[in-house]
Amino acid sequence: MRIFVFLHVLGMFTAVATAYGPAFLMHRAAATRHVPTIRGVFSMAKVTGPLIPVFFLSGFAFALIAIFTEGFNPFRPWLLIAYVLFAIGLFTGRGPGQGRVRGRRGGAQRRPRRRRPRPPS
Repeated sequence: MRIFVFLHVLGMFTAVATAYGPAFLMHRAAATRHVPTIRGVFSMAKVTGPLIPVFFLSGFAFALIAIFTEGFNPFRPWLLIAYVLFAIGLFTGRGPGQGRVRGRRGGAQRRPRRRRPRPPS
């Protein structure tokens, strides 16, 4: 049985699900504009966020073990495409939705708009 191939696929699947699942839920929660829901989803994402590199690196380690122990061919075309996408994601550090979040971090906070009183009619 190809246990290391299975562990590689499991690690990578878990990494992608952990990276994109909370981002999808954050967008859905933000659309509801329900503050307790948003806080709950963001607190969950804060816990799972640091685990994302661990899952990706464990999947990568199991792939290397599978190449050397089980005769896994690392030069299949679909694997080469996966390597390129993995390297882009690893070196750019861009995950789902991080472009907007990073753009607002450390900047001045927005002031709430004040409603203008309507003139009596």
